[in-house]
Amino acid sequence: MEAFSPKEIVKGQIPILFKSFLKTFLPHFVILTLLAVYCHFILNWPGTEVLHSYLTLVLILIVSSSFMAKNKVASLSAELQLHAYKNHLEELIGERTNKLQASEEQYRAVVENSHDGITIIQAGKIQFINQRICELLGYSAEEILGKEVSSFFSAEEFAKLRLSLVGRDHNCQDRISSTAKIQRNGDQNIIIESDSVLIQYQDHDAILCFLRDVTERKQVEEKLQKLTQAVEQSQSVVMITGVDGLVEYVNPKFTELTGYGFDEIKGKSPVMLRANKARKGPDKDLWKTLIQGKKWRGVFHNAKKDGEHFWEDTTISSILDPQGNTTHYLAVKEDITQQKAKEQELLRAKDAARAATQAKTDFLATMSHEIRTPMNGVIGMSGLLRNTPLTEEQREYVEIICSCGQNLLNIINDILDYAKVDSGNVELKESPFSLHNHLENTLDIFKAKAAEKQIELYSFVDEGVPLCLYGDKDRLRQILINLIGNALKFTDKGEIIVSASSQKLPNGLVDITFAIQDTGIGIPQESINELFDAFSQVDSSTTRQYGGTGLGLAISKQLVELMSGTISAESELHRGSTFFFNIQVTTVPIKVPAYLKKDIPEFRQSRLLLISSDTHRLKQFQELCNRWGVKLETTAPRENIMQSLPEYNLNFVILDCGITQEKKVSFQDKLEIFCAQQNLPLIVLQSIKQLLYESSKTICLTKPLKEELVFKAFRTALKQGIVKVPTFSKSSSFTIDTQLAQKLPLSILLAEDHAINQKLAIKILSKLGYQTGVANNGLEVLREINKKHYDMIFMDIQMPLMDGLKTTQYILEKIPQERRPKIVAMTANAMAGDKERYLKAGMDDYISKPVLPEDIQTVLLRCFTQ
Repeated sequence: MEAFSPKEIVKGQIPILFKSFLKTFLPHFVILTLLAVYCHFILNWPGTEVLHSYLTLVLILIVSSSFMAKNKVASLSAELQLHAYKNHLEELIGERTNKLQASEEQYRAVVENSHDGITIIQAGKIQFINQRICELLGYSAEEILGKEVSSFFSAEEFAKLRLSLVGRDHNCQDRISSTAKIQRNGDQNIIIESDSVLIQYQDHDAILCFLRDVTERKQVEEKLQKLTQAVEQSQSVVMITGVDGLVEYVNPKFTELTGYGFDEIKGKSPVMLRANKARKGPDKDLWKTLIQGKKWRGVFHNAKKDGEHFWEDTTISSILDPQGNTTHYLAVKEDITQQKAKEQELLRAKDAARAATQAKTDFLATMSHEIRTPMNGVIGMSGLLRNTPLTEEQREYVEIICSCGQNLLNIINDILDYAKVDSGNVELKESPFSLHNHLENTLDIFKAKAAEKQIELYSFVDEGVPLCLYGDKDRLRQILINLIGNALKFTDKGEIIVSASSQKLPNGLVDITFAIQDTGIGIPQESINELFDAFSQVDSSTTRQYGGTGLGLAISKQLVELMSGTISAESELHRGSTFFFNIQVTTVPIKVPAYLKKDIPEFRQSRLLLISSDTHRLKQFQELCNRWGVKLETTAPRENIMQSLPEYNLNFVILDCGITQEKKVSFQDKLEIFCAQQNLPLIVLQSIKQLLYESSKTICLTKPLKEELVFKAFRTALKQGIVKVPTFSKSSSFTIDTQLAQKLPLSILLAEDHAINQKLAIKILSKLGYQTGVANNGLEVLREINKKHYDMIFMDIQMPLMDGLKTTQYILEKIPQERRPKIVAMTANAMAGDKERYLKAGMDDYISKPVLPEDIQTVLLRCFTQ
């Protein structure tokens, strides 16, 4: 190896040196060059590091060569020096290699564990990905690498990312961000956000992309945007305050409503809006509720910026942090100024309606009194006249007067009843009652009319119906009377059947369904929907032929609805109609009466024969006999039946006389004689107009039948002793007891200001044998009772100077109980609640005008006998 002096080197003998260098160190140069290429391309060392190491080595060689001696010692020294530098270079390369490997592992770990997907795209194809890319797309690395990036997007979505992923110019070094939806493998779309920069990858332009899933964030942002828009565009005022109650936010509606801008209310208390700032209003309750963590709702009376007052319906709730601590309060306010105005208007309208209703009630009460007062004279006097000796012609006229007067009174009662129900003045008064007895007693009202028209009446109650119900029995009776009365009015032949069934409801309620079936004229289908309208009848000819106001069904409908039920009708023209209604009641426990029990011991093994051609009568007795354990045989009436009677081995016989009695009198006579000869008890079922004599072996029961009386008749017949069964009277007409005053001597005072009513009452009482004192008003009553002791006062209510109620109150307060007379209200006030009001005022009984002789006689007996 040639050596050069430093002077030669300094003098710039570079060509000579380089020539010598190439000659001497060419092999080393080649080796080092290959090493540099290896470090750069194989070990991925950065180019500047390799170049620096390479030039350092060359420089060392050049510099070292300039100091080499031409002698062997110098050459040896240079070689040793070169060897040392070579070792140093190898150590340096090894150290740098280790550092680069560690750095590469760190970078790779960072890339692979990044929450963002990282990819390198070159010429539109994916060249590099991290694991997160696989997770985002749902594909493996093999399925992604080398694929066109556009294949993972729809055309529309890829257009949003084209510039970011493939379409950028190589001179554009800016970072580009974009957002699009990408289709996951077998899953729904997700939203990704892309950030990309231009890089050199393998000596070519490439795009380095960072992808992240922003689906949830975008959904939250979208929801937040919607909420923000909703609050900003809300037609309600939205206000947010701090826990100190000072305003931090209001939406635009606040400014629109109040006229105050946000800057004017920010940091201030909403109390500044109060119409009367000195009035605390609901603040105390408000804060107490909010401190308890509850929602508060109330109404504020506020004032706008221009001084106009308005009302706000406000709901305030707490805004909580994740730990459940209150950070703010949210108030949502509605302008209810117009609603308040309507409420005030409604209250005024209600007051006016209430006043009108009261005026109508007062008018009806007055009309009731004014109409009943002359009716009292007409009906009362005609009733007295009927009990005097009259010619047949005179009696016919009197009967017409009585009938027309009673019809007129019924019409008046219908009108007043409808007015009471329509005005809402009817209240239900509930009490326990037996449905069996209630139906039978209601049918009793119609037995005379039914007998006159030769119509059979039946009642059937299902076994499942509770024995004792709790409801308004009087209103139920009114409904039944209206419906049965209608059925009887429009039925000329056949029968009327009233039945009841029940169904249990939740909460201990029972639904009772009634059906009233007749065989009358029927109703056209097109007219059924109008039946329950007030003042409505099928046609005007119905009113002319059958009479009535057309209010009965309208009243029934309102009463049924008052009892939580419905009413309807089915009908077939010329075949009959059935009316259905149901009510809701509760039940109460009761001791089961004997006649409602099953399998009566004393009836076991007994056998009876029912002679009847009526299928409903057969059904009625079949149910009774099955319940009581009686063996029932049935047959139709026939002349030779007496010959076959011994074959039945009977305990007693029941004969149903049917509707027409004339043809069966001889048969009944023969049957009675035969039964008497055979010592066989006979029970005869007859209408009230068919009552015959009762022999020692005959029991007569009037129709419609009552189960309790049938039970007693069975028991009596089985005991072979004829005991008169109640209600076997041969006449239902009332008879004045002209000897009542002798049997029940009383001192009676009549308080009445109307002359005709005075005369009528005095006449009736004189028929009963009483001499009556008279007072024209309450003050005269007080003077009379101070002068003389009276056992009873018939007290009119509406009298001049002092009315009946005030007079009664004075008597109750001033007269000791042992000297106090019985007081009976005798008044034309017959509206709902009148009787109860007078009894509550301390009166002992009540009679409504028009007064009938039987009313006065009954009340005297009721007050002074047990």
